[in-house]
Amino acid sequence: MGLSVDLGFCIEKAERSAAEFNVARQTCAALGMRLPETVEWTQACLKAPSGLVDMTGDWKWSSNFTFGISDATAGGNGLHVMVSGYNNCRHSVVGEVFGGTASAYSYAFRCVR
Repeated sequence: MGLSVDLGFCIEKAERSAAEFNVARQTCAALGMRLPETVEWTQACLKAPSGLVDMTGDWKWSSNFTFGISDATAGGNGLHVMVSGYNNCRHSVVGEVFGGTASAYSYAFRCVR
């Protein structure tokens, strides 16, 4: 996959197919890369005319760090991580890694270096 090199970090130009969080993180690590943090994803999305594709339209993993939530009013029980995108470069929300049903969620992703 091609990389964009004009953002202060290198991010893959095309998104990868949806995968569970740990699979996405391990895929990037195997390439000597990592998942982008939310601010990196936002900056790459805003610079999309520089050659990046598929920046909106679905959620993307946008953090390497998980956190637990045990309050159903704050996003449900389970393990969470930030996801970004969908319909807006500045749209980030809490996404579930494992929800109250213990099912794993999958989102698209790209790796950064």
